This record gives sequence, C-alpha cells and structure tokens, in this order.
Amino acid sequence: MRHFLTVILLYFLTGLPLPAWSLDSFKLDFEEGFQLNKADVAGKASLKLRGPARDFDFTIDAGTQYDVWVDAIHAAGGGRSLALKIYSDKDENVKDKIELNVVKHYDPERVRLGDNISHYLSFDFMLDPKYETPKSWVLHVQVWQCCGMNPPFAIFVAPNTARNGDVEFRFVVRDDTEQRKDAAASAGKEVYRMNIARGEWNNMIIKMDPSDDDDTKEGRLAMWYNGSLQFDYRGDWGYTPGQIAKKHNKEMLPDMAIKVGIYRRRQATTQILYFDNIRVGTTYDSVAK
Repeated sequence: MRHFLTVILLYFLTGLPLPAWSLDSFKLDFEEGFQLNKADVAGKASLKLRGPARDFDFTIDAGTQYDVWVDAIHAAGGGRSLALKIYSDKDENVKDKIELNVVKHYDPERVRLGDNISHYLSFDFMLDPKYETPKSWVLHVQVWQCCGMNPPFAIFVAPNTARNGDVEFRFVVRDDTEQRKDAAASAGKEVYRMNIARGEWNNMIIKMDPSDDDDTKEGRLAMWYNGSLQFDYRGDWGYTPGQIAKKHNKEMLPDMAIKVGIYRRRQATTQILYFDNIRVGTTYDSVAK
C-alpha cells in the first residue's frame, strides 16, 4: 500500500498523468514502458518485467528450456504482447516452469480467503499455430495459495497423444476435501472444459471468490469468453488457513497469488503462447475492455 500512495503523491506533485492502474486495478499491455530484464545470478536465471509504474518477476524452475520475449508481431491490441515458450527433447518426471507473477500473495491485489471482495482477472491470449498438444499435464493459469499444496484453481490443458490434436482447457478447483483424497497428487474437480483454437486471439475474464470447507461463505468461480459467460461455479475452492502443508511443512495462509505462463511435467513437446492486456481488478467493469 505504501508503494501505491508514494507513487500517487509523486504524480500529483510532478503534474504527470496517473499511471494506468489504481489501488484496486492495473493493466499490463506490454506497450511503451514495458521491457524484459534478463540476467544470470549465480547460475540461476533471473527475469523481470519492468513496467512504467511497477515491476513484475517470473518464476523459473531449474533446468527449464524456455524463451520469453516482448513480441512486436503478435498483439491483441496495440503493437506488442508477451510471448512465452517451453520446449524439451526429453520426457522426465520433473517440472518445467516459466510463469509471470501477476499478483504475489502479499500484494494489495492478492486474492484472499474471507475478505468478501470479488477479484477479477482478464487477459487476451493466443496459442501459437505451432503450439503442440501436451502428452502430460500442463497449466497456463493458476491461483496459488501460500504456502504449499496444489493450486486451488488452475487452467490445465488436457493431454493428447497427437501433437496437433485439439487443445482443451480444463478448469479445475481444489479444496480441503479434494486434497485429502490424495494429498500428493489430487486431481481436483473439473468444473468446465472447452476447445481453444490455435492462431486466434481471445479474451478471458475470470471472477474469483474463494472459500474453504470451514467458512460459511459460498465460493464462486465464473468465466466469460469473448464477453460470453461460459460457466458460473458455486462451491468451495481453497484450503483452510492454519493447516500445515506437508509438502513444505508450512502453515497455509489465506493469501493467494495469480500466475500466468507455462508450468508442466517435462516432456518432448513445445508450447508457445502469447498474453496481452492482462488486467486485475475488483469489479467486472474494471477489467473489461
């Protein structure tokens, strides 16, 4: 919060126009003022997206073969988008990851259990024409609850043995009940599935109201695709704060992060996709075009 107030004060004092975000919303359009800073720190990849008002970082798993660039050819609006690519020539039981941390679990815009505030995520995206259907699990969007366990909400891609087969997005939620069925690898509950065409820009708006098994709130997850409501799920998704996540031996908090990108089991396939106009806000209108 202090960062936001400081920036707003500076803009008023200097007479410059306010940036394209407010206390409850912001937008990443990857146009002027956005650039990628790549570095290698002690043999570990470091990547930041520098913005005109704030910076965003990436999470990259060791050994991941990837590329990320600001693309001046493909864009949903304006002239640039954010492109991400993961590839490998091996099938291994390890994880590959290159994700943009749009909202961290400690940011003011974080999704939070029990705050009675609706959260909206909007983004334009396109699958590259050469996007290969994964042989194993891949996800492109996740809401991750600190600090451990599988994401309570994620958009997965259904595996397919045909590299050029249909790309099916699976919208999956998890809660305490689902996780306890298999704490190591809960498949979660699929609430919606849809085919996504390659080479076409589309817009997705997601309404995110989490809940856990021990609160009295009804959780909600809704999604609009190119302006049309696709589903409106009512039910728990999220983990009760205070319990210990065995994987990391850490206490679960009510705070959740929002991540977009490519996160997968390593496999000999290549996924390339583009994001543009990523918006976060507390109302539908604040993130809609």
